[in-house]
Order: sequence, then structure tokens, then C-alpha cells
Amino acid sequence: PFFVACTAGSTVRGSFDDIADIVRVCRSYESRGDDGLERSIWVHVDGAWGGSAIFSSRPSVRRATRVDQVGLADSFTFNPHKMLGAPQQTTAFIVRHRHALRDSNAAGAKYLFDSRKNGAAYDLGDLSYTCGRRTDAVKLWALWKYYGRKG
Repeated sequence: PFFVACTAGSTVRGSFDDIADIVRVCRSYESRGDDGLERSIWVHVDGAWGGSAIFSSRPSVRRATRVDQVGLADSFTFNPHKMLGAPQQTTAFIVRHRHALRDSNAAGAKYLFDSRKNGAAYDLGDLSYTCGRRTDAVKLWALWKYYGRKG
């Protein structure tokens, strides 16, 4: 396999996979082929419903949800509108590999994305296949700013 998905709060049952065990198994099957190419398995954690527990400071919540194991995966997603009260449709997709989204989605359309402009490195438009600059981060930031870490 090239992709394995773990669940951090399934929609139907609210179950949380043991991410560390799944990552350990996946990493044991990674290898370098006879052709010299690395064979790796991308591990993703789908936390659409329960992933927002990552913001909890309560040890019992962190232990039950295994959110501390999310950092072992290659990517993680969560929807703050499902548990944190963020405006409808707020989604975060986080990847461990710095240039993975740009390498996968960049259109390199020079008429849209000029690397010479001020702040070009922060232009997220070329990181998605739609070339959009979604405002999800602003919605999450405003929610966090209003309620604070303990809100």
C-alpha cells in the first residue's frame, strides 16, 4: 500500500485508532527497492470529527483520544466547525513534509503567482489544486483569539 488512514474520532461511533501502532506497522513495511527507489507509506489521520481534541489540555481527553500520537503521521485533518463552534465550513489539513502540498498541487501559473512580489512565500494559493486562498485559518484564528486557550 502507499496510503493508510487512521481515525481520530469517527463520525458514527467516535472511535479513535491507536495511531502509534498503525504507524509502527506501516514503517516496518517501508523499504528501498532493487531499483534504488524508496517505498514509503503515507499515514494520514482523519480527525474531521474528533481531531479538535488536540486543543484540549485535559490529560484524560488527550489519553482517550490519542491525539498526542498525531505527530507520528504524515498528515492530519480536523474540522473546527464540528466540535469547536467555528463557522461552517472550517477545515485544516496539516502535513509534516514542508513542500508536499506545493509539489503536489502547484500550477506554477506565473500570471497568478509572482515570486517577486512582497510576501510571496506566504501566498497559499498555489498549494491547492483550486488555486484558492481559503479563509479557514482566519476563522480558526478569530475563534481562538476570542475564546483563548482555555475557552
